[in-house]
Amino acid sequence: MVPEADTELNLPSRNQHIKQAMADYSRDRPDIITTDFSGDGGKYYGITASLTSWSDEFSRISAIQYPAPTIAGDETPVYLEPDDWDEDYYQGGTRYLWLPNHAPAASETVRVEYTAPYLWTSGSITTSITKTAHGHTLNDFVQEDDVLTFINAGSTANLLATHQVTTVTDVDNFTVTELAVTAPEFDFFAIANRAACLVCQALAERFSRSTESTVNADRVRITTRAKEFSERAKEFCNLYNMHMGIMTDGASGVGGVKLGEGHAEFIDLDPMPTTGHGRDFLHRSGGSR
Repeated sequence: MVPEADTELNLPSRNQHIKQAMADYSRDRPDIITTDFSGDGGKYYGITASLTSWSDEFSRISAIQYPAPTIAGDETPVYLEPDDWDEDYYQGGTRYLWLPNHAPAASETVRVEYTAPYLWTSGSITTSITKTAHGHTLNDFVQEDDVLTFINAGSTANLLATHQVTTVTDVDNFTVTELAVTAPEFDFFAIANRAACLVCQALAERFSRSTESTVNADRVRITTRAKEFSERAKEFCNLYNMHMGIMTDGASGVGGVKLGEGHAEFIDLDPMPTTGHGRDFLHRSGGSR
C-alpha cells in the first residue's frame, strides 16, 4: 500500500508499525474472551491465574455468570450485577477478582467474559536459518533485523517480535515461524489501512527532517514530499476510522468517538425571566412554581 516504505524505512521499523496498528485495533475493537473456572469456597481469585488471557491495564470484565449454566442442559444464565465484583483488588502486587457477595464452591463454575488484546502466536510459515553460534533457544521470540537475520526480541510476542524459534537443530542451525494474529478477517483491510497510516506518518516525519540541502529546488521537493505523506496518512487513517465507525474531525483523521457510543457536553440552560413564562424544560413542565 506504501511502496516507498520499502526503501525509506528499514524492516524493523515497518514491522513495528504493523504491530502498533494491531495494538490500536485491539483498543478500538478488543477481543472478547470467555473463561470458566471453578470456585474454591472463597471470595478472592487471582486474575491472571483464573483468566489466562488477561492483560493488565487493558482488560476489563464485561459480564460474570454465576453459577455458570450448563449449555447441554439448556440452563438459563444468571448474570451478576456490577456491584457483585471488583476486578481491581490488589494485595502484595497481585490483582484479584473479589466477589463480595458470593463464595463459589468447588463444585460450582464461574464464567467470566472480558476484553483482551489480540495476541501474536506462531503461524504456519517457517524458515530454516543457518547462523554460527546463534544463541537462540526453543520458543525464543526474535525480531527480523534484516533479511534472514534475527535478534532476540525479549520475552513477549506483542512488542517487537516478528518470529518465534520453533526448532533448534544445533548451535548453528534453527527454524523460525512467522508470528500471526487472529483478528477477524472482516477487519483485515481496516488494519492494513491503519498500518499504512502509521507508515506514512513516519515517512512524513522523515522528510520533514531532511533539510540538509542548500539548493532551494531540493528543499522544496523535500518539503512537498513531507506534506504529501502527511496527507496520505490522513487518508489512510480516515479509511480505518470509517470502517471502525469512529467519528473524527474530518481533517486530521484522528480523535473522535465511535458511532453508537454515548457522547455529552456541557451547555447553558438559561432559566432567566427573559426566556418568558411557560417555557418547557426537560426536567419539568412549563408551569411556573
